[in-house]
Amino acid sequence: MSNHAMVSASQFDPAQLTFRDLICHYGTGRVIHIDGRGASKQIQYRFGIQTEIGDFEVHEWMKLVRVLIERAGEEPLQQRLVELVEQEMPWLHRDFERQLEALELHARRIFENPEWVAYEKFNKEVAHECESKQ
Repeated sequence: MSNHAMVSASQFDPAQLTFRDLICHYGTGRVIHIDGRGASKQIQYRFGIQTEIGDFEVHEWMKLVRVLIERAGEEPLQQRLVELVEQEMPWLHRDFERQLEALELHARRIFENPEWVAYEKFNKEVAHECESKQ
């Protein structure tokens, strides 16, 4: 069951987190009241990522996923996912959008799913890159 409360990365020990904890279920958006009332009301808009363990602010979620990628030694996989997103998703124009999409795919462990449309091609290329580095 998902925790819909807004959470902060500081509430969690990254050493205890898994990719499954950080799978993006959907994006969130919330208006946060800062100060004032009526015409002088000050608000802020918060973009988030709903996960199994809570609703993280987007940049915090990205940092946590990157920590898990680094801990797992999967930086080359992440780089390949970024390249794949750049090649296959031309509607994502900004680097931030491409990075976010690649991190979502990585957290979901898409490259381990044989039903993924790019499974064979992606894993063949990654295996070839690993062989050539040895």
